[in-house]
Amino acid sequence: MGDTRGSVNETKRSGHMSSQRRPTGHIYVVERQSGRVWFAKWRDGAGQHQKRLGPAWVKPYGQTARGAPRWRAADGPKPAGYLTPDDARDELHALLAEAPIEQQPQAPQERVTVRQAADEWLRYEEHEAKVKRSTVMDYRNCADRICQHFGDRTLEDVTPQEIERWKAGFRAERRLGDGKLRRTQPSPRTIRKYLINFNGIYRRAREVYGITANPVTEVKRPGRVKAKQTLRSNSFLEPIDVHALLTATTDDTDRAIFATAAFCGLRLGELLALRWRAIDFERSLISVEASFTRGREGTPKSGDGRTVPMAPEVAESLARLRERQHYLASRDLVFIGRGGAHIDPNALRKRFHKALERADLPRVRLHDLRHTFGTIMVSRVDPRTLQQWMGHGSIEVTEMYMAFRDRAEDAALVSDAFRVP
Repeated sequence: MGDTRGSVNETKRSGHMSSQRRPTGHIYVVERQSGRVWFAKWRDGAGQHQKRLGPAWVKPYGQTARGAPRWRAADGPKPAGYLTPDDARDELHALLAEAPIEQQPQAPQERVTVRQAADEWLRYEEHEAKVKRSTVMDYRNCADRICQHFGDRTLEDVTPQEIERWKAGFRAERRLGDGKLRRTQPSPRTIRKYLINFNGIYRRAREVYGITANPVTEVKRPGRVKAKQTLRSNSFLEPIDVHALLTATTDDTDRAIFATAAFCGLRLGELLALRWRAIDFERSLISVEASFTRGREGTPKSGDGRTVPMAPEVAESLARLRERQHYLASRDLVFIGRGGAHIDPNALRKRFHKALERADLPRVRLHDLRHTFGTIMVSRVDPRTLQQWMGHGSIEVTEMYMAFRDRAEDAALVSDAFRVP
């Protein structure tokens, strides 16, 4: 997260070159009684340093792979003197720009291409920052699209005007059910994501290669997507619909998956990674420990495991799967595909839609069974409990279900308020 200053100064010295080791550093938030505060820590030619930057205008949105909170700008207008994450990074850059530079011998460097810088950025994010594997894969997809256009260009030669033209002609890629690739007009959120990642490539290049100019910062990003989510009333099923779906499902494994998704609120990747050791029939609990995404297992989306209650309907479906002949060891998958491997998620989605058709139900996504759980349980438990059960990184995500709380008594309250004595 550090920044650098100046270009590499090289002079011949005893057959070697002398280069500057630029200051590097990072920012972090400290929780205090008076509120959250930004601090900067950096290393330069004079040693290590730390400085208080100012009060933090942030809110959490999940955790890193190491369990540290992630921060984004808080909602609403920022009070005077407070710093968002971007403000704090700018403060760090200003400190590093004034920091003394350490001289050290170094071989001369070649001009770095965007592709080389992207490879270094991906290496850092995966092996040093330790971001989740699914996030690294998303970063890699973005880097590949960026390198298709800029890969062979040197970092110094890319201009803001070229990035603007690339942005204007950019098309999102979506893989259809028949395997064909379709290019569509990207959403503002997609454009913003690619520019943020392109900026990350340049930021890392500043730390490693001493690049001073970053043309991505001069390209206007689409407005930030509103963090608060909304949920349409046709994005989930009613309880009677869930039972109709399970009745119309002919395969025991599929029925157990659909029941677990609807009655426990698990994500598809969490269902596909579920193993028998996570099923506690005696205490009626399921432990969510992993997620199967893009062909490999990793941590759940929030980065943390959790425990959810197992309804009798789910226990009955899972007990029926225990009657099979193979793959019943504690480490074996509960829902198995061919040869005991993970189930193909795309094939599962097709079977789900066919079951909806047989039950004469509206077409919804398999993921909407999780929304069904959230909209039903929000009237039965407090939001914090629902947040824990669903594995949301922040309560703001859980709040999208609040509009579906059962508040039938509110009509009587309004009537009483308007009653004439």
